[in-house]
Parts: sequence; C-alpha cells; structure tokens
Amino acid sequence: MQTDQYPCMHVVKSGTESSIPKTREADGNGNLCSSECHIRPPNEDCRFVLAIVLRLNDFHLFRSLYGESFSRSLQETFASSVRSCLQKVLPHDPGCVSMTRIVTEPGEQALVWYDPNQRTDGPDIAFSLRKAVNDDLSDIIERRTGQSLHILVGQAERRLPLRDNAWRSSFFSCLEEARCMTQSGLNKRDMLLNAEFQEILAQSRIEPRYQPIVHMNNGSVFGWEALSRGPGESNFHSPLSLFQFAEETGGLFQLERVCREKAITHCRDFIGTGKLFLNIHPQTISDPDFTPGETKRMLEKTRIDPENVVFEITERHAVENFQLFHDTLQHYRNQGFLVAVDDVGSGYSGLQSIARIRPDFIKIDKSLVVSADSDPVKRALLETFVTFADQIGAKIIAEGIETSSVFATLANFGVHFGQGYYIAKPDYPPRQVDLSRETAKTPRSNQESSRCNLPVGKLARSVPTVDQGTTVEEVRTSLDSLGPLGSIVVEQKGTPAGLIMSHHLTRQLSTLYGVALYSKRDVTCVMDHDPLIVDESEAVEYVARMTTLREKDNAYDDIVVTRRGELLGVVSVHQLVESMASLQVEMAKGSNPLTGLSGNLALESEMEKRIDLGRPFYVVYADLDHFKAYNDTYGFQHGDQMILLLARILQRCQRRYGEPSDFIGHVGGDDFVLVTSADPERACRGVTRCFQRASRGCYTERDRERGCMEAQTREGGTARFSLVTVSLGILRVEGSTTLQRISERAAEVKKYAKSQTGNSVLRDRRAPLATDERSG
Repeated sequence: MQTDQYPCMHVVKSGTESSIPKTREADGNGNLCSSECHIRPPNEDCRFVLAIVLRLNDFHLFRSLYGESFSRSLQETFASSVRSCLQKVLPHDPGCVSMTRIVTEPGEQALVWYDPNQRTDGPDIAFSLRKAVNDDLSDIIERRTGQSLHILVGQAERRLPLRDNAWRSSFFSCLEEARCMTQSGLNKRDMLLNAEFQEILAQSRIEPRYQPIVHMNNGSVFGWEALSRGPGESNFHSPLSLFQFAEETGGLFQLERVCREKAITHCRDFIGTGKLFLNIHPQTISDPDFTPGETKRMLEKTRIDPENVVFEITERHAVENFQLFHDTLQHYRNQGFLVAVDDVGSGYSGLQSIARIRPDFIKIDKSLVVSADSDPVKRALLETFVTFADQIGAKIIAEGIETSSVFATLANFGVHFGQGYYIAKPDYPPRQVDLSRETAKTPRSNQESSRCNLPVGKLARSVPTVDQGTTVEEVRTSLDSLGPLGSIVVEQKGTPAGLIMSHHLTRQLSTLYGVALYSKRDVTCVMDHDPLIVDESEAVEYVARMTTLREKDNAYDDIVVTRRGELLGVVSVHQLVESMASLQVEMAKGSNPLTGLSGNLALESEMEKRIDLGRPFYVVYADLDHFKAYNDTYGFQHGDQMILLLARILQRCQRRYGEPSDFIGHVGGDDFVLVTSADPERACRGVTRCFQRASRGCYTERDRERGCMEAQTREGGTARFSLVTVSLGILRVEGSTTLQRISERAAEVKKYAKSQTGNSVLRDRRAPLATDERSG
C-alpha cells in the first residue's frame, strides 16, 4: 500500500510472530491479498529500528458482545485512524527511510521503521499517536456502544547488527518488546513532552473554566464546577491529555495543586455565596502535601468560606486504602469543606462506598442522564438515586444535560441540581444562565402548582395498528373510517415504531403527485418515526408538559402509551386537557381561599400515597403562638396578613432547602403541614429566623419596643401577651401506619413545641412511626 506522506510504506498482516516474515500484503481495508511478500530489509545506511504498537483494550470483549461484523468494522476504522493520525503526528521525516505497518493480531496495529540515527523522540511519537487515535475514535465508539475507548501503546528501539540477515532478529525482538510495553506503559519521564509538562506546572500556565450548576426547580445558579485546560498552543490543551499524562508520570498532585490555586484565585469576581466545586483525585486526599491549611489560606485571600467549597471526588478511580481515605476526608469536613462524589454510575465504588462516604452531593454520570426523557430504565435508576440521596441526606446533581426535554424530565423526578451544555458550556468568565422559560414549564412544588398525579394509562384508549409492510393506500382506507382526528400506530413485534395521524396523511396525499408517489409504498415513508411515547405510569401533568416540547406541526398528535414497552393505546391532547381541568377543579375545592394552598383532603391523599410507597418521609406541623391575642388586638385583616406571611415564608424556605416533590398544606386557621422526603430541620430553622425578622413589621412601634401586646382575656380583663411566634414540630414516618396515628403524634409534638418560649423547632426523638408499632 502506498501513502502520500510515506512513499516507501507498505502493509503486512499476520497472526503470530513466527508467521510475520512470510505474510500476505493487506489491501486498504485490511483484507489479505493473494500475493505473498517479505518484510523489506533495511538499507545499508540504516542502523536502528523503531517499533510502536497500539492496541485496542478490551477488543475481544467488544467482539464477543457485538459480533464479528462489528469487530471487523472496528478494526477497519482503527487502521484508518492510525494512518490518518500518523500523518498529523509525524509529517514526512527525511530520516524515516522505510516504514512498515503490521497487523500482528486482531485489535492491534504496529508501526516499524528503520532509521540511520538513533531517535530520541520515540516515546513522544508513541504517546502523541495514542492520544490522536484515542481522540479520533472515542466519540465513535461511545456513540455506537455506550462504552469508553482505551488504547494501549508500547514503543521500543533496537540497534541493527551489521551481519548479513541478522537484522531479522532485531526487527522482531524490537516489535515484541513494544508489544510487551503496551501492558507496562511508556517511560514518560524521558519524553520531551515531560519537559513541556513540567514547564507548564512551574509557570502555572493552567487556564481555568467554570461551568454553572443550577437549581432544577427555579433555574438559579447554585455554584460552579472549576475545570482546567493547558495552554492553547501546547500539547496539553485538552484536559484528557493533561490529566492522563500527569497521572501516568506521577505529577497529578502537583497539577491539582496548580489547578486549585487557579480556580480559587480566578473566581473571586463572581463566586459570591455560590458553591465552588473542585475536582480532587481520591489519592490526592491522602497526599501529605494536600493540607486543608494550604487550601484555606488560598480561600482567605479571596474571602471564600470553606462551607462554600465542595471537594468533588471522582468515582472512576478505585480507593485502595478506604479507611485512610475516609478518615482524612472527615478531617477536611471538620474544617467546613463539603464533599461530592463524581461520575456515579460509571466507576468502581457503587452505592455501598457512597453510603460510607456519605457525600453532601452525588453527581450522576452523563451516561445515565442522556436520553433519560425516553429511556424508562434510566428514569427508574434516576428515581432510585433521588430516593437513595434523600435517605442519606445528600443532593443529586445531574451531569451532561443537553436537551430541554431531559431538563424537564429530571426536574419532574425531583433531581435537585443540574449542569450540562444545555444550561451553559464551561467558560471564563462564566456564561450567564437564563432558564426562566424552562423552569416556567417545570413544576416547582405543591404550593406553586396543583399536581395532576393521575396515571396517563387511565386515559389510554385502544387504537388500530398495522405493521411496517402495510401500504399507504391500505392505511388511508382505515383512517377514512376514523375521522379527521383518527390515528394508527405502526408496530414492530408488539413495540410502537411510528404513528400516522389522519390529517398529516391527508396533507401529504393532497399534493400534486401525492397519491401516485405514496399509495403503493409501505407506511414507513409517511409515518412519524419519533412520536411521543410514554409509559402508562407517567402522570398526566408530566405528559402534558412533554407535549409542549414537541414541534409545532406535531403539537396536537396523539400520545402513544405503553405498558412494559408494549403498546397499550393512545391518548389525545384533548383528553389530557380535559382530565387536567377536571382534576384541578376538584383540587381547587379543597384549597384554602386565603393562601391558595391545598387543604385536608389533598394532605390526606399525599400522606396515603407516601405510606403506600413504603418510603420514609417527614411531617412538619407549624402553628402560630399567641395568634388569638394578635387577632383580637389588630383585627381580622391584620390576622390574615400574619397567616399569609407564614405561608410565604414556608414556601420560600421549602424552595431553598426542600425538594420539588414536597407538599405544603394549609389545614385551617394558622395551622400548616409540610410533608417531605428530606430532613426538614434546616428548612424549619430558616422559617423561625425569617419569621422573627419579618413579623416585626406587623406591630405598632409601641408594641415592638415593649416586646409584647395588650389584649382582652376570656374573662373580660386585660393582659399582656408575647409577640406572635411560630412553633414547628418534626416527626418521621417509616413504613406502614395510619393517618390517625400520624395526626395524633403530630398534635403531641406540636403541643410540646408550643410549650417552649419564643420561636421553636422540636424534633420527635421517639422511634419513627411504624417502627415502634412493629416493635410493639
């Protein structure tokens, strides 16, 4: 085979080392040709042979999982990539007298060439070639298999003996040494690249980038993840190349120190009270040079509190000494730093080690986030992670959000925070974030949006079906009997493959040559290949939001409903709107006219649903103290304003500290109930602080100065009463119990809370409901 850059380069393919001398030449696709040839001997001027071997790691696993056809295609793509990347990495070199590309075994490519002089850049060429091929193929492999690509590389050089025909032994010894090095790795400390890397560290030439992390329920910025790149003109501009080289050469600790310093010093102009997420390798945590004192000194210069810094520990790397790692991490936590586990779902640790670390944040890997809007398995996993995080008091951050529909889906599941290119790309200064349109379509909490939890499967109606081989003419005949809004689902082995709406088909066939063009063809040429398909368990409100994300032409198409992946029926947009209107009317009947919050009926329904799910949850009972005296003194209008003030404070604190799925009910008078799956104590403390400050504006100046108010007693006399305060009682429910038991326990906790002086929060220290019932 001839190449433009290497006129003397030829290709040889073989199965074992012993068969390499007598091999058959390969064509451009890597297929064996019939003519036999020998590997060319070196010229008289050549005294050295250099070999570089690249190997696709886990190639045999790919072949067993995806078959021979895929593996052949992968080998051809690999060979093509090596050829093209070689010309980028090593333009024509006059010193390169003769180059041979050898396919020594499946999934492996070897480059061997003769040189008149001993080369000093062999490891650099090998490393750069590995990087170029990896960059060239990684996206292709991940897109086709969902797996990450890893390429191993080895390099060796030998002096050629002067004796006749003795060059063969050196040729194959050099090749075998390079193949063995693919397992042991290159000696990178001797590379010219290492000098460039060390210069970058010495001069701190790292460029920071910041990617925003936002609240999923309101779109506001919660914090920024600090990312790093090398200088733009260097070989280490790519973060992958930078950190991979650092890890393989033992320079990771020094690199991360420079990255931390750059990230901290460059964020002072915008960080405010937001969180700064710093990526930390697990081994770095235990490094003697990694001390909280050094990082805290950096933070003091930029006036950032340690409580606003999150150490982001990647889960892609195993923790060898977990006890030492855990103890060291706890030491830093005591300094005020927070902890996040990164790349959950793609690494070593799993849920057990996450539970042992007990992170403040769990970052879900992009592989579980992509297509979460259409993949029921990923949705189930994400819901499980949200529940798991609630159990250990952590927050979920979804990485890799790239579409509007995925954003809406994650917000609906109760995912707390998100980041990704759809929100904003990493940059410096960080990009502005505007998600007002998205959060307007996303339910924030019960008090802001009446939730229609009716499963869409309850509305599904049967629908005619056809297979993909049915002609358009046959489909048109069937649709004529269904009316202008009729629909037909195209199936493939019981699974929905497409949708045909009557009005769309009529429009296509009504063109000048429509009937002649389509009538005899199969239905796949006119069907919608990507209709909205949802599982029967999805809530009506969620499905209605998904319809608004469709293209304008498909806004009123039917929604296909499935049960365990198989067709159940369809639901029209008209049915969705009608059912939502009916449900909201019913819900409005139980809403409090003053605050607009749901009342007792909705509260009972919410708690019954959570009891049936069998998941632990909390109930918070909030009540105003001395409210009757205030109402008698200031009148009903001011009394209503005091109740509205508490309602707004509860809603505000729930949005800030709670979950999107939280429920706030107004059960009458000045009594409120919050139902949440997350520990509510922090939110309750926020309520008392806000109420203490805000309620002072509800009194006359005289009462504020005295700290009390005068009101008439029930006996007709006058007495002084303390200013209005709020008492909150917290109780935990686990497993199966009754509404009666919850009501009784909540009343007891509230009564004890009201016995305390001032604004108070009381947690029920007894065994959670259902736990004591089982033990009793």
